[in-house]
Amino acid sequence: MKPNDIVKECEINLNRKFTRKENKYILKWIKEYEFDFKTISLAFYYSTNKTNPNFEYLNNILTDWHDRGFKTRKDIELWIEWLKKKYNY
Repeated sequence: MKPNDIVKECEINLNRKFTRKENKYILKWIKEYEFDFKTISLAFYYSTNKTNPNFEYLNNILTDWHDRGFKTRKDIELWIEWLKKKYNY
């Protein structure tokens, strides 16, 4: 999926057009972090637990995943499962 297609898919899922700053975040996640739509959408999913999530919050989630060396959605899902078991969620 091309970067612009990922941006469009994210816009469709959030039902709105992104600002220039939001587009820059998404392009960073795609180009610099090499995350695909599934990984970015997972961050959107986890941000819904927060009241009024914003792109800075999403950036923090995705930056954390990147800094931990996660490359795929599967990497992240395995880590989340490990956290759930560790903390008895």
